[in-house]
Amino acid sequence: MNCSKDVLGQKSVEVRKRSLSPTCEESSTQRPRLEFPQYAPPIGFKPRRVSDWRNALREPATELIYTEDDCVRFIYDAFPKAQIHILALPKIPSLAKLDTVSDLRPIHLEHLKQFHRRIHEAAKSLAALTNVQLLIGYHSEPSMALLHCHIISDDFESQYLKTKKHWLSFTTPFLILPDEIEVLLSGRYAKDIFGQAIRKELQQRKARYMEDQLACYRCRKVQSTMLRLKEHIRACNAKHRAFISARCSASI
Repeated sequence: MNCSKDVLGQKSVEVRKRSLSPTCEESSTQRPRLEFPQYAPPIGFKPRRVSDWRNALREPATELIYTEDDCVRFIYDAFPKAQIHILALPKIPSLAKLDTVSDLRPIHLEHLKQFHRRIHEAAKSLAALTNVQLLIGYHSEPSMALLHCHIISDDFESQYLKTKKHWLSFTTPFLILPDEIEVLLSGRYAKDIFGQAIRKELQQRKARYMEDQLACYRCRKVQSTMLRLKEHIRACNAKHRAFISARCSASI
């Protein structure tokens, strides 16, 4: 009799634990299927003035919401750096409280994989709807708080792509792919419970890649200014460099 009580007690504890933090898969039967509409950012939208731009993602304007469910929110980037540019923000509690990718730890891996599956679903849908190649990734050192992942087309055609930092942040390994993060957290940094190793990795990426030259990501010809680089890219007929092509295919 005591054994049966213990078993029942263990089961009830497990049920309570699961009910406190349901995963996306566990709650999928209770929510409508996530739909991906046509890519249609609001025309003429002007972001409201905020005192601290670093925290602007904490309360995004409703006009910027592309689609969402109980696990993820996709929003249009208010200052897109390409024709297609969406940010994915996790709503899973364990991830939603994190500020940057450097806050990720091995304990987050299960929920992170669920978040990434949603992102890949969105990217595949967007690629089919728009017939473009897409990159998916996190900035090693983002300028805005709240963990978020970029989904961006590889044309980089935008009036908001203005600086060398903008260019290098998407066309070098400063943009860390979801699969790379998963491999680091499950492999080399599986015991990095305090995040020292992952922070060092991201700092090294910044130091290595954010000082690169302004080079065309197709033919690798170096340009002196962003204006000349953008003019060159519009006319460049070279096939994608192996690096950017591989990252596009790996992202999706």
